[in-house]
Amino acid sequence: MTGKSIYFFTFYLLLITILNSCQTTLSQGNDSPLKKIKKDKVKVLLEKTFKKTGGLENWTSKKSIKFKKYFALFDSLGNEEMAVNQVHDYNYSAGEKIKIQWIKENENHLLQSEDGKITKTINNQSDLSSNPTSLKNSVLSSTFVVNIPFNLIDEGIEFAHEGIDTLDDGIIVEVLRANFNPEVYNNHSTKDTWWFYFDKKEYHLVGYMVKHADHLSYVRNLSFTEVDGFTFPLTRKSWRVNIDREILFLRAEYEYSNYEFIKK
Repeated sequence: MTGKSIYFFTFYLLLITILNSCQTTLSQGNDSPLKKIKKDKVKVLLEKTFKKTGGLENWTSKKSIKFKKYFALFDSLGNEEMAVNQVHDYNYSAGEKIKIQWIKENENHLLQSEDGKITKTINNQSDLSSNPTSLKNSVLSSTFVVNIPFNLIDEGIEFAHEGIDTLDDGIIVEVLRANFNPEVYNNHSTKDTWWFYFDKKEYHLVGYMVKHADHLSYVRNLSFTEVDGFTFPLTRKSWRVNIDREILFLRAEYEYSNYEFIKK
């Protein structure tokens, strides 16, 4: 074999090696849960926040999550409407079992969901006055918020990357808009539009705005905690706002504590 032939043969082998490597990488990429995300900017943003928040693979290996949640609701004049301390217990070891417990007016309330069947009891007696749709939305809303951002790969979400924005306290964020359609997808609770705000430096979720049927809510995660490598909110506030995100009044305050995260 001449020197020229050896050169081309070596080049050919190198080219085959590179192509095989690319095929392997693409194959691994096609197995990723992010493959359903068709828009590159959205995919890159989600990859960054998954990595910063604790890792998608680690999150999907969870066996259970437990935490305490305090929240207070206020009317437009600043009067407190209610204040509740709850214990949330989400178990994924065999199917999905959700328990949310709290005491209201000296009565023990328990909201449960097991494999999609939702019930509520007060002092161990069935609460026959509960609206099934309201109960379902309560469970979906509670689990949805604690699963952000990892649940943003769920089926049926329509995404748009809206670029860079600056929040009221000067934090620069990347904005991801998401539309939900419960008429088609059972895992969506209400037909809302969400704007998720990810810190441009750290890529943690610092807040979001939600357009509901009759109002807009603006929520900020004000402090965080690290639990087994995951970033969870400690305190957050929710305001009623207009479409320009101008605050109308404080609607709710939240405090979280005693997080427990257990892997399978």
